[in-house]
Amino acid sequence: MVKTIIQLASALIAVLAGYMTQTDVKISNQSEVFLVLTLAMLVLAVMLCLLENRFASYAYSEQREILEGYYTKMVFDFGEPKSNKTVRKLQSSALMCFTIGLIMLSIVAVIQVREKSHVGSRKPSTASTATTASTATTATWAIGSSDCG
Repeated sequence: MVKTIIQLASALIAVLAGYMTQTDVKISNQSEVFLVLTLAMLVLAVMLCLLENRFASYAYSEQREILEGYYTKMVFDFGEPKSNKTVRKLQSSALMCFTIGLIMLSIVAVIQVREKSHVGSRKPSTASTATTASTATTATWAIGSSDCG
């Protein structure tokens, strides 16, 4: 799970960074805030996954030492290494940050689509309305003058 989160989050960070720098699309202020928060959550998820990887190696070493002690009859009772709890907490935190990042990215998409649909449904400006009205008046005058002749 951790390696998948690292791969997906890293790819999303690269894609979003490229999108933000290379696109001509106007990003609204509200979308920009969510986009920055998305990037922060994805970066945090990657950092937590890397920490989890580090603590997992510590936990593995602790487990190996405990197991070797058990088989050499030096340890008669053994429990879970303390690092395992940290590993589980880091895994769940990384997954939570990654999920929040994806949700925020979805919110950015919804906001952008909503704004794009609002731009397309706006009424034409008064200048284009006035031009249309003057064209209609001219056409009516031309039709009326042709009836006289």
